[in-house]
Amino acid sequence: MWMRIRAIALPASASQVLGTSLGFMDVLIVSSLGAAPLAALGIVTSSRVLFLLLFYAIASAGALIVAFAIGNHDPAEAKAAFTGTLVTNMAIGIVVSIGCLLFPREILSALSASPILTETGAAYLRPFAPYFLLMSCILCLSTIGRAAGIVRAPFYAAAASMLVNTAANLHVAYGLSGATEHKMAMLGAAMSLSRMLELAILLYAIIKYTAILRLSKSISKKLKRRMLQLAAPIVGKEFTTSAAVIVLTLLFVRIDAVAYAALAVVLSFERFLLGLLSGSQVAATVLISRFLGAGRMRAADMASRILLIGTGFFSFGLSVVLLLFWTIMSSDIGGIRLAPFVSDAIRMDFLSVMLMALPVRAINYLLIDGLLRARRLNNYALIVDGIYYWLLAVPCGLALWKLADWGLVEIFGFLLFLELFRTAAGLHGLWSAIPDRKRTAA
Repeated sequence: MWMRIRAIALPASASQVLGTSLGFMDVLIVSSLGAAPLAALGIVTSSRVLFLLLFYAIASAGALIVAFAIGNHDPAEAKAAFTGTLVTNMAIGIVVSIGCLLFPREILSALSASPILTETGAAYLRPFAPYFLLMSCILCLSTIGRAAGIVRAPFYAAAASMLVNTAANLHVAYGLSGATEHKMAMLGAAMSLSRMLELAILLYAIIKYTAILRLSKSISKKLKRRMLQLAAPIVGKEFTTSAAVIVLTLLFVRIDAVAYAALAVVLSFERFLLGLLSGSQVAATVLISRFLGAGRMRAADMASRILLIGTGFFSFGLSVVLLLFWTIMSSDIGGIRLAPFVSDAIRMDFLSVMLMALPVRAINYLLIDGLLRARRLNNYALIVDGIYYWLLAVPCGLALWKLADWGLVEIFGFLLFLELFRTAAGLHGLWSAIPDRKRTAA
C-alpha cells in the first residue's frame, strides 16, 4: 500500500511545488518593485485563484469518474468523462480570458477602491489573460492524467515552465529599465508564455503514453448526470471558499495595505509548503476512487488512515524545522545579523503564526479536498467550508476589526485557529462514512 501511495504522491507533490513556486517567484520579484505593485498582484492573485479552483474542481470531478472507471475496467466511460471535463473547462477558460483581455480595468476597479492599484494591476492582467485558458487545459490534463497513471509528465512540464518563467522574471525585474506598469505587463506575459510550454509538454505525454485519455464522440445522458452530481458540490465549495477569500483579502487591504503586502508573501510561501504535502491529496483521490470502483472497501479505508497519519507527522515536523530555521536566520549570531531581509520582507509575526497552523491546514487540505471527495461526500464538504468561511471566518474578521480594533496579525492568527472546526467536522464525516460502507459491503 505504501509503495502505491508513494508512486503517486511524490511526483504529484513535486509538480505541485513547482507550480506554486511560479506564483511565489512572482511575488518575490514584484516585491522588489514596491508595495503598490505587490498589493495589486495580491488582488489579481485572489481573483485568479477563484477561477483556478473552478477549473480544478471540474477536473477533480472528471478525475474521480476516470479513476473509478479504470478500477471498474470501463475505458469507454473514462474517455467520455475526459472529453466532457476538457470541453467544459475550455469553454469557461475562453470566456474568462476574453473578459480579462478586454476589460482589465473594469474588473480590478470593482475589486479595489484605489486607482493606483487598479492601473498597476490592469497592466499585469491584460497580457496575463491567456493564462486562464491555458490553465483550464493544464489542470484538466494533469489531474485526469494522474488518475490514468501519468504521474511524471506533470512534474516535467511544471519544471520546464518554472525555469522559463523564472528566467524571464529575473530579466524583466533586474535587466530592463522602464516604468513599473511596463515591467508588470512583461511579468504577466512571461507567465502566459511559460504556461504555453507546460501545456505542450502535457499534450505530448498524453498522446504518446496513454490510450485511455482520448476524445469521445458522444457522452451518455447518464454520465452527464453523474458528472453534474459530482461537479456541482465541488464547484459550489470552491466558489464559496474563493469568494470568502476575496472578501477577506479586500478586508485585509483596508485594515493595513502595507502589512497585507507582507502577508501576501507569507501566504505565497504557505501555498508552496502545502504543495509539498499535496501528493497525499492526489493519492487519496486516485487510489481510493480506484479501490471503490473495484469494490475494495478495506483497502480504501487503510489508505485513508495511512494518508492521514503520514500527513500529520510530516507537516508537524516541517513546521517545527522551519520555525527553528527562521528563528536562527533572524537572530544575531556573533554580532552579525543573518538574512536581515527576513523581518522586513516576510514579517516574522505572520510567518510564525502561519507555520504553527501548518499541520492543521495540511490535514484539512487532505480531509476536505482528498478523502471526503474520493468518498463522494462532496455535499458534506460544501457544508463544512460554507460554515467555516461565511459563518465563522468572515463575520469574525469584520467584528474583530470594527469592534475589537485588532490588528492584521491578530485577526490572521484567530482565523487560522478557527481551522480546528474544519478538522473536527472533516474527521467526523470521514469516520462516520467508513462503518456505513463496511456494513453495506457485509
